[in-house]
Amino acid sequence: MSYSLPVTLLIALLTIGFLVTIHEAGHFFVARWFGIKVLRFSIGLGRPLWRWRDRHHTEYILAMIPLGGYVRMLDSREKTLEASELSEAFDLKNIWIRIAVVLAGPMINLVFAVLAYSLVSMLGMIQLVPVTGTPPSESLASQAGIAAGMEIVQVDGMLTPSWQQVNLALARRLGNTGSVELTLHQLDLQQLQWQAEHQGEQVIAATPMPPRLGVTYQASLPIQASLHQQRDLDLLGSFGLQPWRPKLPVVVGRVFADGPALIAGILSGDIITHVNHLPVSDYADFIALIEASPTQTVSLLIKRQGESMQLSVPLGVKILDNGTRVGILGIAVASGNWPNSLLYQTRKGPVEALLAGAEKTVDMSALTLQFIGRMLLGHVSVNHLNGPISIAKMASQSAYSGWTVFISFLAYLSVSLGVLNLLPVPMLDGGHLLYYLIEMVSGRPVPERIQAMCLRIGLALLFMIMCIALLNDLLRL
Repeated sequence: MSYSLPVTLLIALLTIGFLVTIHEAGHFFVARWFGIKVLRFSIGLGRPLWRWRDRHHTEYILAMIPLGGYVRMLDSREKTLEASELSEAFDLKNIWIRIAVVLAGPMINLVFAVLAYSLVSMLGMIQLVPVTGTPPSESLASQAGIAAGMEIVQVDGMLTPSWQQVNLALARRLGNTGSVELTLHQLDLQQLQWQAEHQGEQVIAATPMPPRLGVTYQASLPIQASLHQQRDLDLLGSFGLQPWRPKLPVVVGRVFADGPALIAGILSGDIITHVNHLPVSDYADFIALIEASPTQTVSLLIKRQGESMQLSVPLGVKILDNGTRVGILGIAVASGNWPNSLLYQTRKGPVEALLAGAEKTVDMSALTLQFIGRMLLGHVSVNHLNGPISIAKMASQSAYSGWTVFISFLAYLSVSLGVLNLLPVPMLDGGHLLYYLIEMVSGRPVPERIQAMCLRIGLALLFMIMCIALLNDLLRL
């Protein structure tokens, strides 16, 4: 199963619109709280598609371009006010009230992230213990002696009980030099394979129980300069790390829209047994054969509801950052039966979950600021910027993966929106906060001509960033 383009766009619009609404609602309600008259509450930019006015004469608008929003308040700098209106003007309030109104938008995004991450902690997300598969030959992992069946216990001293934690630990090193230090335990691969083949109903425990052999390894993976320039960022693949998979039949899980598999008639649930008359015993064999045949027509033998059938499929092609062309079929393989000993799901109580949500929000905020700082210093390429197309894809994929994954993605986007709006850039909330800080120090507002000049600079900067992000999206297609 895969989402069609209209459904993907709808999910993306609802996701972005929801987070923008939360952000603008922060400004709106705090302004109302301090007696400031709100003239307009707009979700989206450009031409209005729908409008409504309440008893306070506030106009609510749903606009055509769903990539932002704004709250317009009464301001004496825009028109001459009557005496009765002076107490409701934003610019005539004391500086602390103005700071509170501006700060409310980003802060409500961060508060939402705390609550969303807390909800995920209470619901529990199924996690997979990070056990390595056989790394590609000549890869950094292979050169460091990492082999199949090793559990990654720590990365740079950070505990990594799941692949998600491994990715987070590697992301912290993006833009750095030196080496990533790994601590690994060797697992009993035969026992894991036996569990995958013979266990009954999938049982998700609160604590994983991988069959360790008592052997501990240390590995050092050098950080290569090319990692910081990649457009299609694959942290695990850059180091040659890949998850171990039990040797199970290749079952089609999802068929992506407009891909070669969909055009050829492959369905979710099909079992692929041969590629070009060569048997595929597991996922690794299958991927190797597909990636080795870009733009070629391959013969697939599949089983569907007990019947075998032969299909000829012209493969697509994907160009990796290093220029290598690999074949793509346009499917995601079903995960199959992971050994119960590698799966776990922890659920926290409300208080513990709230603390965990706050900690995760702080960590993600720090990581976002770290990434922005390294990008400004040139240590990380602007190729990593994501635009609306990438966000649309990630939103639809997370929605397909279940509520906990989607809520976690919403929290991540909300953190990004909150942190980015706090940057001291004209047009953003952080730019206004910078003006107020200067006003507090100097004792008078920043002259309007300087604000107007900075506004033009800010507009040009944001337009340039949006163009780069959109270009990155198009190059990833």
